[in-house]
Parts: sequence; structure tokens; C-alpha cells
Amino acid sequence: MRILYTVKGYTAMIKKSVLMITFCLLTITVIFAGCSGKTSKFTAFDLYNQTSAPIPYMLSDGKTVGAYINPVKAFCGFEVSLTTVSEAENKVMLAVYRYDTDYPTTIAGDPVAAGIFENVKTDEKLYLQFEDLPAGRYVLTVSADGSDVGIYRQAAVPSMEEKVHFYYHHLRLETGAFPFSVTFRTSNIKGLTASEVLALPDYSWNVEQEPENPDSGSES
Repeated sequence: MRILYTVKGYTAMIKKSVLMITFCLLTITVIFAGCSGKTSKFTAFDLYNQTSAPIPYMLSDGKTVGAYINPVKAFCGFEVSLTTVSEAENKVMLAVYRYDTDYPTTIAGDPVAAGIFENVKTDEKLYLQFEDLPAGRYVLTVSADGSDVGIYRQAAVPSMEEKVHFYYHHLRLETGAFPFSVTFRTSNIKGLTASEVLALPDYSWNVEQEPENPDSGSES
């Protein structure tokens, strides 16, 4: 795995067991247990049910997976689990956008944080760390350059089903979730639960259809 670049000085990271390599401009710092919710300084909340049976969705042909969140506290990173079906070369981009009007408009704009990862392997977890972003409405996205990269759709966390909305391409999923986790500085959330730290959407949802074949993520 090689990280190509980051946007606006933000840090892109990849978790390898308990060893994380942090690429911070010209300095490489090695830390143990990482900063993706495994230390007392950071708390990560899963936006999905890890025990559910996964269903693959491929990120070919420019498709993007997204998660709308509305945190009530500043957050500083997110993690996502991906899969691949071959050893072909690929590039994966993680990005954060401020919400604007609707999902397509939002991701057509410029991200406030982004990182690109090269040659992602199956079942790898990618982590994007950035300076604290204030409370508010955001969309987290994953996209890939390569036809062999996918993501698993899993069950939603019941307490967050109305608070986090997931997208495949430009279509909202009415059920299920993608494997995103959001990271907060522990000092910022002061013991709040995942349900408490995420607010309900503060806008009216335009009801959108699911992908035509939600069992596989296919549009045909």
C-alpha cells in the first residue's frame, strides 16, 4: 500500500494490525495502536453492524459510495473497509465534503479533506485523518480507479438508521449500511454514545430509489 498524496495538509493513514504508519508531510512517524479509536485520545464509532452478512458492491465505472452524517461535535477522521477481487493495480480516494443541497451537488464540489491510496488489497482498512472539522452536515465518500475494488453492504445500527444515510452511486440505500467508522477526539465528546454524537438530518429528504438490484449493488 502506498499513499500518493493528501489534500490541504491532511493526513491519510492505513491500519495494519496494531501498527499504523502516519504520513505527515515530510515526517514519517510510527505509532502503536494508531489513532483510529484504539487509544484514549480518540474514539471511533462504527456506522454499521459488523456481525451482519456482507453483500459486495463494486466501485467500477466511476461509482461512489457515500455516507451522510450530521455530527454535533467536531470530528477528525474516518475509516472504511474495502475488498478486492484481484491483485490488479488500483487507486482509492477517501474524501469529506460539506453538505450542499443534495448528494450529487455535494460530491460535485471540492472536498474539505481527501487522501488517495494505491494498490489496496482485499479486506484492508483505510483511514483518513485530518484537522478537526466542526459540527455540521458532511458526506464521506469512497471512490476507486480500477474495476476490482468493492465494498461490503452490511446491516445498519438500529440506533443510527435515521441519522446516517448511505449512498451507492447517486442512489440512497433505504436499508443497510456501508462499513464506515467516524473518529472523534475523546476530549470533544465527553462520554457521548454514537447515537448521541450524531444528530438527525436537519433538512427534508427527497426520497430516492434503491439500486435496482440491492442484493448485489448491480444497476441491471
